[in-house]
Amino acid sequence: MTEQEAFEAKSERIVALTVIEILALAVGVGAAINFFFYALPRGNKAQIIVACAAIIIFATIGVAAHLLAGLPSDAITPRDDHTRMLEKVVTQNDAALRPYLGVSYVKATMIIAKPISILIKFTNNGKTPAESVEILQRYQKVPTGTLINRNYAGKEFDSRSVGLVNVGNTIETEIVGHVWTLDELMELTTTEESMLFAHGVVRYRSKYIPGGSDETPFCYEFDKTSGQMVICRVRDHSTEPTR
Repeated sequence: MTEQEAFEAKSERIVALTVIEILALAVGVGAAINFFFYALPRGNKAQIIVACAAIIIFATIGVAAHLLAGLPSDAITPRDDHTRMLEKVVTQNDAALRPYLGVSYVKATMIIAKPISILIKFTNNGKTPAESVEILQRYQKVPTGTLINRNYAGKEFDSRSVGLVNVGNTIETEIVGHVWTLDELMELTTTEESMLFAHGVVRYRSKYIPGGSDETPFCYEFDKTSGQMVICRVRDHSTEPTR
């Protein structure tokens, strides 16, 4: 469309909307007001209600036409743009209603001559229940610098099916490792030849999640300074989780 054609189209739109505005406000509202004062002395409630409704409708049409006439031509978007806007609103509403399962508590028990235990709790902090919840987890001791497998598709990962987790509810899982020894403690804190990891992912479904499902990965590693399991700090030691 040329600049001249765009100008003519804009002018035609303004003229049409102005005519609608005049008809709605001058003719429609005026006639409805006259009808109102005709019905009021007679006490006819039905006619009064019809007159009031007509005043509101014609006034709304007139104001809308006036506002549209003042908009730039590019402000009136095509139907496809309106559709995309509506889809965006729906997506935002779904995001506000979706469940969110996240780690809410972690406790590592590491006592010499006893199995290492890492207790992890997950809480649904969203607005709707998380469905078909599944936890995949693994405990690993690997040479320092070795990549750990985090695609959670192999048989080496323990799988727990939890089911439904309501809003505000908490579930927990325990990752149990091998027996903790003094020699191993000395090895991890002095030579640093190996590293300990407890990691996994919690997966869940909901109609409010784009694509229908989501997952929350978690990873903890042994920290020689505190002697405890802490959140994995080195991110490049593993591959990204995949569904």
